[in-house]
Amino acid sequence: MNNKGYAIKELIILLAIIAVGFGVAITRISFAYQDINNEEETLAEEKNTLKIATEAYIKTHEKDLKKDSENFLYGKDLADDGYLILTEDFDYKDTKIKVTYDNTLKKYNIDILDE
Repeated sequence: MNNKGYAIKELIILLAIIAVGFGVAITRISFAYQDINNEEETLAEEKNTLKIATEAYIKTHEKDLKKDSENFLYGKDLADDGYLILTEDFDYKDTKIKVTYDNTLKKYNIDILDE
């Protein structure tokens, strides 16, 4: 024991506990920021996948779509026709997709509607 009342072993143990606690806190905080960025990337990836599948659907079902009004599709429609695969990570079946025809550009516009 030294003059201040603590033994060297006790001080080393206390510093080790503080260091481990600090390390765990830093790790958790860094993972929290990583998950936020990952969620944004995942959402952008999901929307891009839906747009690509919808474009393929439009190419083969163009005669069924109305050019003078809005057409609404669901992810389930794309999955049933084989344009999309439903997985645990990406469950699109309830996602609503609005397809409209632009007469000036002579093409279809695709909007993924958020739920």
